[in-house]
Amino acid sequence: MTTSRRLRTCGLPLGVSDVALIQNGDHHRYGGLLLCGSGWVCPVCSAKVRFRRADEISRAIARAIEAGFGAVFVTRTIPHTAEDELRTTLGYLAEGRRYFSSHWAVKQIREEAGYLGCITAKEITRGSNGWHPHTHDVEVFRRPVTPKAYGKMCKEYFDKLNAFYVRQGHKPMVKGIGVKLDIITRDSDVLGRYLVKLQETGIGLGNEMARGDLKKGRKGSLMPFDIAAYFLRTGDADALKLWHEYERETKGKSVIRFSKGLRGLLLPGEEEATDEDLAADGEGVEVGRLANWLYRRVVTLGLEAAVLRSLDTGGFAALTELLTTYHLDTTGLHGPTQEINPAGVDN
Repeated sequence: MTTSRRLRTCGLPLGVSDVALIQNGDHHRYGGLLLCGSGWVCPVCSAKVRFRRADEISRAIARAIEAGFGAVFVTRTIPHTAEDELRTTLGYLAEGRRYFSSHWAVKQIREEAGYLGCITAKEITRGSNGWHPHTHDVEVFRRPVTPKAYGKMCKEYFDKLNAFYVRQGHKPMVKGIGVKLDIITRDSDVLGRYLVKLQETGIGLGNEMARGDLKKGRKGSLMPFDIAAYFLRTGDADALKLWHEYERETKGKSVIRFSKGLRGLLLPGEEEATDEDLAADGEGVEVGRLANWLYRRVVTLGLEAAVLRSLDTGGFAALTELLTTYHLDTTGLHGPTQEINPAGVDN
């Protein structure tokens, strides 16, 4: 169903090489596979990328709170209709952000509050009113945000962004929905050192920003993977068209990013990883291998996850039992007692 060549090859072995079985703690993963590293369109890579970005965000903001900085969680949406293409709504979202950030009143408020930078995450849903892209931002300030500064931010952030969209011919935004601000605090007794929460909702900040892959759409709306799953269940051509539009318009766009200099300030000494790096799972020790031909049979039968679960729960004995149950040739398995048979043929 995908138009992405990288997504079509994601999870396949590199050439004719064996596939490594890597152990990291109590869990196992594969090594030596092609990976697309997409945080938007790949259900496997997206989960890995977003999981690690969520941890990165939580640690960064916890560090900010520990250092005595202030932080505000800002959600921005845009007015839209069912007829708007995703390219249009994403374009307006970016234009509105640029206009808003460059406005003198917003700049003045931020300067007074000691603005240091922000972390931005994009999210896209689809509902009865069409595509609904929006952003989640954590704005970091040199000192805790006072009630007076918070009140000015709430007013000016909404007013300036609303004025921009009205001038573009959109209906006015609804207060409290179009732009929403929450002061961030940390409850160390309840959530621990690296867990940050929103003052009003108690939602885990890292997951709220980064884990769009885990969320369910609000009533009447769908997450993009829901659209893909619906097409796979029904073959609905309209769903496929929507998915292709989503693939096309998110290509090359970042899912989550830190503004210049902020990551180095909050996570000093940590090298910044790309999405591809995060999807690659660099840690662990090789404990075995699957022959290329055997892994391809595993994929054909849809057993990729079952292989890893069997290793997690029962080691190589459980994996051998699983392969035997599905009449797969275990001579292609190399582990503590098995040797790989490069000329082996599955039964």
